[in-house]
Amino acid sequence: MKSKELVQLCTEWSEKRNIINGTSIPDQLLKLMEEVGELSKSINENTSPIDDIGDCLVLLNNTSIQLGCGNIKLSKSKKLNKGVIDIQKAKKIYLEFVGSVGLLCTVMDNDWFDSKDCINTPIYKSTINCCIADLRILAEYYGLTLKECLEHAYNDIKDRIGVIINGAYVKQDNWLKHMTQEEADKLLKEMTNG
Repeated sequence: MKSKELVQLCTEWSEKRNIINGTSIPDQLLKLMEEVGELSKSINENTSPIDDIGDCLVLLNNTSIQLGCGNIKLSKSKKLNKGVIDIQKAKKIYLEFVGSVGLLCTVMDNDWFDSKDCINTPIYKSTINCCIADLRILAEYYGLTLKECLEHAYNDIKDRIGVIINGAYVKQDNWLKHMTQEEADKLLKEMTNG
């Protein structure tokens, strides 16, 4: 499967679950920050960041669409297997990514969050592309490609059922924390057309 098709599958998954239209840009950015934290944990524990990088890409794609920039484009990656990972180098690359995510949050005009008129699309697109470029470098450092990371994330979420609660996508397993059993059963029935 081509990268473009994979990104489109992620978009369709998000649209089907009302994530793009049912959440706000701040909601998606907060979820992105949660995944940025997961990525930090993987680097600190020296475990594969494949899932975390993929999840960040899904959220960057959702945000890109909400900002009127369309689907993200995965830059070509080279598989660089460096053998033993220099954890200090990985942390430096990670912190560059954190800086790009911070820049994305900074360029947002808080007054714009209530409007669908995006006047700064080129700035947003450029900033999202910086985030993706940083993730590409980090992925390559771990011997991964962005496509592999996104494919891993998509395979993890593709069959997931959930709902939007207070602007956040909540997996089926966690529904009962937010609603009664009757509400959860009714919603599940509606979602599965049964």
